Order: sequence, then structure tokens, then C-alpha cells
Amino acid sequence: MSLLSLCFTVVSLELGTGNVVDEEVAEALRENGFDLLNGDSAVLAYFEALVASLTARVSDFEMVDLSPVVTVAQVFNIVILVAAVAMCVGAVAWLFIGKKDNFAHAIAVIAAVLGVLFLAEGLTFTIAMNAEWNRALDWAEVEEGGELLSIVTLCYVPLILIAVFEAAYWILAKNMRGDCAPQEAAMQEAPAFVQAEAPDGQEAERGKKPRAFAPAQWILPGGYMQMMAYTGEYDVALLQYLRELKKLLDEEALTEAEYRDIKCKLLEEKFGRMRPVKGCAKAQEKETEE
Repeated sequence: MSLLSLCFTVVSLELGTGNVVDEEVAEALRENGFDLLNGDSAVLAYFEALVASLTARVSDFEMVDLSPVVTVAQVFNIVILVAAVAMCVGAVAWLFIGKKDNFAHAIAVIAAVLGVLFLAEGLTFTIAMNAEWNRALDWAEVEEGGELLSIVTLCYVPLILIAVFEAAYWILAKNMRGDCAPQEAAMQEAPAFVQAEAPDGQEAERGKKPRAFAPAQWILPGGYMQMMAYTGEYDVALLQYLRELKKLLDEEALTEAEYRDIKCKLLEEKFGRMRPVKGCAKAQEKETEE
């Protein structure tokens, strides 16, 4: 939408009723962002001719130089064009390379900024021209200037559309984030991480997340499995069940063998594609022998 913003009219001269213009002249009476990229405004040239015609009988009238306004519009349009193309490339990269929330949020924020810039461009252009037109009307002592010419902009339209997309994006982003919040909160309340059987034989420091080790090599103190946080398969019910199971072991309501057998079956049913937890392989071998 930021890229398409440049297609909307930055400034338009609307002649009063009774003025008949051909299609070529009508085309010269409006310009969009792409038309102003070269820093030359056909609308401004036509406007200067109108002002000169209006004040022809007032020999001492001098029109204010509005070329800086055209330069500002050119700079804004170049910035919007470059940033919008970069955002399009970034959106494609986000989709196919890596879906990072912060990157998507940055694109959404930049889109809103570009929409505001385009609106500021249109307002600057039309306000400056309207001010000069009103000054010319006063100088020529013409009362009904609105019947001769009106100067308008459509730069607010893309900003409205961008605002709609922005609202939809942030609402969806917040809701989707909210769906995972309870599970993530439950995982945060779990005991600290410890490493079990790291490939290089070194033990990780308590409280640090794994870096180069497979998810299946990480468990929680007391035997609670924490693969879920690394596979994205959050199962709070299973985690809670394992906690209760450990309590039964601590209360000696279950033997060590019974506890290990139940825990291994639950975890391997959930994570059967992964390497068994330490101790489960031996339990399976013993069960096979029996």
C-alpha cells in the first residue's frame, strides 16, 4: 500500500464551472507522486499561468517562488519509493527465509510512517498553493475565488487505507500472540534448565538455554521433560501430569520403576520421533527381555 500511495493525486487544480478544458489540459491539472519524482511540476507551471492571468492588470504583483515545495515533494517521493520497494523485498524475505515478529512489526511501523509522509507532502503542496492563490485574489480584488479555481489533494486516501491494514495487522498479531501466552507462561514457571548427556560431555550451567544440543538432551530437575519448549508442541496438561506423577514418587506411592515406566510411555508417545530420555532405553530393554 505504501508503494501504491504514489499513484494517488498529490495536487489537483479544479477549475470552476463554465471553464471547458480538453483532456490534455485536464491531465496537466493533476499530479501524483510518480509525476513529481523528476522535480518538475506541470501543475505548478499551469498554476503560475493562472495567477499571472488573474493579476495581469496589477503590474506590481510578484508571485512567491514555490519551487522549494516541489523539491520537498520530490525528496519525499524518492524516500517513499525506495522504502516501499525495500519493504516489499523484506516482506518476501520474511515469508520465505525467516518469520521474525520484530521484522514484521518494523515493516508495519515503516508503512505507517510513509503514509504520514505522503499526506504531509500533499498538505504542504496544497496549503502553499492555496495561500498564494488567496493572496493573488486579494491583490486583484476578486471576491469569488472559489468559483475560479480550487486546489485539492488526495494524499489522505492511502493513509486511511494503510491505517485499516495497520489496525488489522496489530489486532491479529496481538490475538495470535495471546493464544500462546498461557502456554509460554506455564513454561516460564517450570524449574531451571539443566543439561543431560551433552555430546561433548560437558555440563551446562543451571539456568541457561541450550545452544548446540538437540532438544531431546534437555530435561528438568526431578525428571520433568522440557522438550515442548523447543519443538513448539506446548502441552500444559502433560507437564502438569508429570509434576503430579513426581509428587507420587516422592510420597512413595509409586516405586522408581513404576514412575519411570509411566513417564517414559507418556513422553515417547508425545515425542516418539526423538531420542528416548535417559533411563527409558534401559527400561525398554528390560521390558523386552521380560
